[in-house]
Amino acid sequence: MKKRIKNKWLKELRSGAYKQGRGVMLKITDEGDEFCCLGVLCDIHARETGNAWCVNQTMFSGPRYLEHEMELPQGVVDWAGLDRLDPVVKEVADATGYIHKVTLSDCNDGSEFSGKKMSFNQIANLIDKVL
Repeated sequence: MKKRIKNKWLKELRSGAYKQGRGVMLKITDEGDEFCCLGVLCDIHARETGNAWCVNQTMFSGPRYLEHEMELPQGVVDWAGLDRLDPVVKEVADATGYIHKVTLSDCNDGSEFSGKKMSFNQIANLIDKVL
């Protein structure tokens, strides 16, 4: 990952400026916007490039960034120097020995193999160590 972008992402995740949400990159609620960790990176990309979130919500779709709702758009992946739409941050073996790849969205939302939901500070620490 590109160091300049990584440092901005870590700063924003740790800043307390973003309310953490689950399931999608951006959720607009009456109480304010909620972002997942990937949505924070998209928001940084939007500020730097002049792109905007598409916030026209329907019954079947929420806000999108460059047509993506749940994973990074390829343009953001390339800009940030990442290798996946949802970066893998660790691997965990199950009881049978099968290796499961744990992604940032798994850590943000909680999953069987990532464990409990991680805070933005915990995710920032993981990004700092792994990416």
